[in-house]
Amino acid sequence: MTTDVGTPEGVEAAAARAASERRRAWIATACLATAAVGVFAPILYYMIIHWKVVPDYSHGFLVAPLAAYFAWERRARLRRTPVEPSWWGWSATWLGSTARRSGSAPP
Repeated sequence: MTTDVGTPEGVEAAAARAASERRRAWIATACLATAAVGVFAPILYYMIIHWKVVPDYSHGFLVAPLAAYFAWERRARLRRTPVEPSWWGWSATWLGSTARRSGSAPP
């Protein structure tokens, strides 16, 4: 018995590694989503109240289901898309962290 990638044993091992990596990615995603909901819970609460009270923002209830539908509809293409890091994300993070609300007093 050899364990080269070309043999059935090697293919099974590669499939097991891929499944393990997928499981780890799902767990990491679930942990990150849970942490995000925990951190932003007060904001989400008031945002939902705002959507209920102000008719101009009532479409907010459609945003998340539509985003989930579009992601599901394009899931095959999204799976093929390579995940590559980029430093451009830091520019958006910096811009968002330095932005001020209009009308707010400076610190």
